[in-house]
Amino acid sequence: MTEITKKTIKELDLTIYSIAGDFRIKTLQDLLDQFYQSQYTANLALDFSEAKSPDISRDDLDEILAHAKKYAHLRSSGKTAFIVPSDINFGLARMYETVAEIRKHTILHNVFRTFEEAIKWFEKLQALTEHT
Repeated sequence: MTEITKKTIKELDLTIYSIAGDFRIKTLQDLLDQFYQSQYTANLALDFSEAKSPDISRDDLDEILAHAKKYAHLRSSGKTAFIVPSDINFGLARMYETVAEIRKHTILHNVFRTFEEAIKWFEKLQALTEHT
């Protein structure tokens, strides 16, 4: 069973989804649909700290990427962080990040082991944006 909780940090224009338990490709696609059909923010963090390692193939990564790219125009300056402390999920997130870059996904992605690292990244990017 999958549990998903949502939190917003307005100062960072950030929505955080924490995913716990089992998750599938369809879970992530539905989550993206929900995010973009609501009052979405420029920035998104997907926290997999409590998620079990999924059975995801390279084709599944391509499917998730294609689904995400159809929404990319809605937050062209947006950023997405993956928070994945487990080695297997971290590797999957890094693979997604690499495939997204190769396929020229316009959203900037980064992968972190901790929530704190991800928040620091968003804060740093926000500070850079404010000073330019």
